Amino acid sequence: MIALLGVTGLALTALAFPSLVIIGFFLLLLPGLILALSPTVALYGWLFALPYGVLRALGLRWWIAVLPALAVPLLFGFGLPDGSNAATRAALAVSVSNDIRPVRPLPIGETVALLRDGTTGGWHQRDDGCDDLCLRLLFNGDAKIVYLAQRGRPGAAFTVERRAVCPPFLLSQDVLKWHKWPDRTSGKSGLRWPPPPGLKEVVEARIAGGDCLIQVRGTIRPDWTIERVGIAPRPKLARWSIAPQPAQGTRITVYRREGSTMRAVGRFTNAYAAMLSVPLRPDMIGGFENAHFTWSRTTAGESRWDWDSVTALRTLVAFKADVPEGISPARMRDLLAAALADPRRGRDDAGLLLANSVMVDIARNDAVACDAALLAKAIADDRFTKIEPRHEIAGKLGADYAMIADSAIARLARLPAGDPATFPDRALNTIVAQMPALWFASPPVHADRPVARSGHRRAGGGIIAKLDAGGATAVPLLTEIMTRGAERVSAIEDKGYARNGATDGMHAAVAALCRIGTPARSALGPIIAAKQKLIGTSERWPTPNPGKYSALWRGKKVNDGFVITLVSLGVPITDFRAPDQPSVTVNGSWQRMILSGVKRHDCKL
Repeated sequence: MIALLGVTGLALTALAFPSLVIIGFFLLLLPGLILALSPTVALYGWLFALPYGVLRALGLRWWIAVLPALAVPLLFGFGLPDGSNAATRAALAVSVSNDIRPVRPLPIGETVALLRDGTTGGWHQRDDGCDDLCLRLLFNGDAKIVYLAQRGRPGAAFTVERRAVCPPFLLSQDVLKWHKWPDRTSGKSGLRWPPPPGLKEVVEARIAGGDCLIQVRGTIRPDWTIERVGIAPRPKLARWSIAPQPAQGTRITVYRREGSTMRAVGRFTNAYAAMLSVPLRPDMIGGFENAHFTWSRTTAGESRWDWDSVTALRTLVAFKADVPEGISPARMRDLLAAALADPRRGRDDAGLLLANSVMVDIARNDAVACDAALLAKAIADDRFTKIEPRHEIAGKLGADYAMIADSAIARLARLPAGDPATFPDRALNTIVAQMPALWFASPPVHADRPVARSGHRRAGGGIIAKLDAGGATAVPLLTEIMTRGAERVSAIEDKGYARNGATDGMHAAVAALCRIGTPARSALGPIIAAKQKLIGTSERWPTPNPGKYSALWRGKKVNDGFVITLVSLGVPITDFRAPDQPSVTVNGSWQRMILSGVKRHDCKL
């Protein structure tokens, strides 16, 4: 009994403070395991001990009292969950009882409606048109018109038409509603990023070649309807409820027009439910902040995370799930060149977006003649803003990559100085940052202005980090970057992330100055002035302690990154008073930490 009381105390502790179980697993496996199992041991211990004690009090001998006492925990652990699970299995059977599986997939065509509800990714205007199934049906020729909608709400219809110039088209992650399309590179299903050549490249190339995705106006009368809906909302049961859970999942139904009505000719239901574990036992779920105990449950049926909706749909209707290559690499480059030369093409025209596909082709295969010149022309075109640079092309193009970097630098110089959020800014900086360090030792004169502006652009850190290759000649430019960055940061109201997020370029410039070393000591004065500006405009710095590693310098507490900066540029470490934290100053540990940071160039402003 004493042992049972001890286990009960552990169980109550685990139930009241489940985060202790996680801490126990992190510190030592055994304490966490003991705490996790204690509710189960205590539960079944008392289920046996109470009837056993009552029977013994009635005068029964112990070997006679044991058998009836054992029946109680057995009935609780196996009888209760078995009855609940039987009802759950019956609900699963009912949910799939109306399924209709055709002998062979049905051929669809003409006008197809795709209907969804909110639980399966309902269609919204922000989706910008066709989803992934819609695009495949249209560009594979399986349907002439595809209508997308959510029941009870207006939708939109699309078709493919030949035109001289197509309206803008952009394939985004928002259109991936069906998921798990076949991966032709591995023979498996699943999403990969970047995706293998397929939907994106083919659709953009088809649109660039004049096969335009056009929205259809007017009343749509579908010949086929594919409806995907959730069969039940996720139930909210009490934490310790043993009631059977209703079936959840997704149902795909295919309707065919017969006269004036639509008749269901195919249905596939993916149903699953959470069933109580046998024997019934408490289990901890959730993370550190929301951990709690409840009855352990397992999933019966395929959950929505494991279910392959495309495979299910292909058992009902016949369509080409994969898209053909549709375009050769040479044709892709010809279409890109034609789009760049066509003044009628608008911003992010599908033809211009083929530059991204060309970069993917170079990264996966190899470059061909004139690729650098073609991409340099695309990068320089202000109509091309959805740039997706690939770092692999720098090695594939070799010395010719400088043509692309020069175009990026020239375009950076044209960007508005007061608009650091301009979309191509990050991509252009990424392109320039891929240049070898030798290029940064003596960058072209026209690079100074956009690089200097990078001090207050988060995306400029990759470029700034390489400027130390120029040695002493780069000190004036890095000093300007640091000064401009500090001025911009000091103008941002200090509300946490807003200010911290604008410091990347500034810190990158300071770190580059530290790597240059002695020749950069001329920047010491501007660095101190910039720091004083930040201290004077920040709401945080006047407070007593900006960090346990902070030190006192000139009457102000400064962070350890700034201490490392000053020591790297020649300020004696004895000019700083170590922090009032015994845990970080014992036996000179703070000084050793600072000197170690100097060796690693962990400099910050």
